[in-house]
Amino acid sequence: METIVEKLKIQKASQNSEYQNLLKEANMDAMSTGCPIITENAIAEYLKYLIIKLYPTYDVISYGFFGKKKIERKNTSLRGNLLHDKNCFRYRFYRGDFYWMVWKETDIKNFVGTPPKHVLESVIKNKHLFDKIVIVTINKEKVVDPLVVGIKNNDPNRYLIDWWDKDIDPSELIKE
Repeated sequence: METIVEKLKIQKASQNSEYQNLLKEANMDAMSTGCPIITENAIAEYLKYLIIKLYPTYDVISYGFFGKKKIERKNTSLRGNLLHDKNCFRYRFYRGDFYWMVWKETDIKNFVGTPPKHVLESVIKNKHLFDKIVIVTINKEKVVDPLVVGIKNNDPNRYLIDWWDKDIDPSELIKE
């Protein structure tokens, strides 16, 4: 018999409702919140994944003798560790200069914008399970659609409640 994780791997290519339900069933919290766990390590790995996906290479332009233009294509390199500030996680990367991939958490009460109906329904269904519900945005210029996660006091993990659309692939964030 296949495990839920094996089913997820098989169904990953399809974006149908069965896949979404399997994803929500995977990695259940021991306290049975019904929401997949997102650890700090998973956040770091996910930000690295996004850096490589969104910024795989960059061009270095130099001018040689007599003004001859030379273009070198270099791979983006990952530098350092995940930094955790008050409301965000940041991972540093290099593309000719240093940049940051930022996971920013905004309290749902302070979020500017209107979530889709299915997200609001998920928040209403799960709000009693968490001490705080936040909207996660990741580098707004590249990843437009946010995630909704629950946070418990004295717990470093985040719990995935729902997400807007297809900019962020939660199956890449939730690993066994």
